[in-house]
Amino acid sequence: MIEVYDEVAGDTKSVEDMKTWLLKQKQTQDGKQRKRRWKHVMHAQKRNRCIASTKMVDIKIGDKVIDPTKLEDTKIEAGTGYFKTAWQASDINSEMGKVTLTKSDEGVAWGAVYWQYFEQPR
Repeated sequence: MIEVYDEVAGDTKSVEDMKTWLLKQKQTQDGKQRKRRWKHVMHAQKRNRCIASTKMVDIKIGDKVIDPTKLEDTKIEAGTGYFKTAWQASDINSEMGKVTLTKSDEGVAWGAVYWQYFEQPR
């Protein structure tokens, strides 16, 4: 269907919306269809590479810019840009509850921020 909308109808908006939908399905669902859906998305990228971006999303936690390329012991996963970092309890403050993400190029991006902590037994 993506090819029909692209080649016959020339409906760029619908094509981009369908690619985004497929990417979100890949992100959130498991199962045998996952690989096939991904192949469809890749095939649909012939003309417009909505997932070809290699630019990282700009991340700001509180007033601190997070650059994963400059974090010690942090590996950035090739292809996805996934990385994980952590802070010591003494480094965390209430301002860190404000997270700002900025995507400066076209295409789809997704990510997650989570708070995990351990309590000392009493």
